[in-house]
Amino acid sequence: MNLSVYRKAAERFFREHHDYICVEGHMTSTASVYLPIAKKAGVPVTIAHARSAGIDRGIKGLATRILRAPLPHRADILTACSGLAGEAVYGKRVMASGKVKRIPNAIDLPKYAFDPGKRVTIRAKYGLPENVTVIGHVGRFDAVKNQGFLIDCLAAAAKGKTALLFIGSGALEEEIRRKAADAGLADRVCFAGRMGPDETAAMYSAMDVFALPSTFEGLPGVAVEAQAAGLPCLISDHVTDEICLTEDVELLPIGEGNSRRWAKAFDAVAAERMRHTDAENFAARRRATEENAAMLTKKGYNVGKSAEELERWYLNLGKQ
Repeated sequence: MNLSVYRKAAERFFREHHDYICVEGHMTSTASVYLPIAKKAGVPVTIAHARSAGIDRGIKGLATRILRAPLPHRADILTACSGLAGEAVYGKRVMASGKVKRIPNAIDLPKYAFDPGKRVTIRAKYGLPENVTVIGHVGRFDAVKNQGFLIDCLAAAAKGKTALLFIGSGALEEEIRRKAADAGLADRVCFAGRMGPDETAAMYSAMDVFALPSTFEGLPGVAVEAQAAGLPCLISDHVTDEICLTEDVELLPIGEGNSRRWAKAFDAVAAERMRHTDAENFAARRRATEENAAMLTKKGYNVGKSAEELERWYLNLGKQ
């Protein structure tokens, strides 16, 4: 990015469009550039929003650190999706000051409710029999998502009882496909491709356990969705424990030597399912969906209620 050209473009934009009540920046590196420009042009309120707890490696990561370092002093209001994301962007001292407003990544909870009809249809489409425990993962194929680790976990799990269902696309997809094939697991790994929000929501019903071995996250929305779907969730311990919103989440270590621990957890889910009939398993998922929805609502993750609260908050900002 040519910083000089970017700054001039922002200055030109806000000279012509300075009648906003507020401007909110979600790309925290560039936000430190354009938020002060918006303020100087006459925008009453500027807001920064931290959504990720990690930074890319190399020159891009270094540039991000440099650009967003002054951000806490260049926005009127600081917000974050989680404490870890806030610390990563604003620093621990700023987070400890109480100046950062936390805004949960709320979702449309009923959309993710377990649906046995969708489960049967989706499993038939992708050749996933009911007697196989499906480990689901949603995310772009990128180093930070660490999908290769899941291939290692599947290799260590009981043969014939588990399968991986990947939803997403990305630069590393072919690499993960090759790894699965080289490990002799091609027939146990399903690549469903990139999907829209509604399609993805339905896919959770086809899963039996959700896995997210990321090397870093802010507060991953897909893990919130999986909990809303009543799924047991195995999450990397590199992710903030703020994601443990229900009793269905277990944080596990990642890296060399830990794939067997994840495999044992997958096998435990498979064994528990085999102890019950399909009807009993479906009933348990429905109960988990209902219980988790109530808990997520209580913790601010019901998008309907969250939207109402945020609307009042933003409108009040306009009155100040």
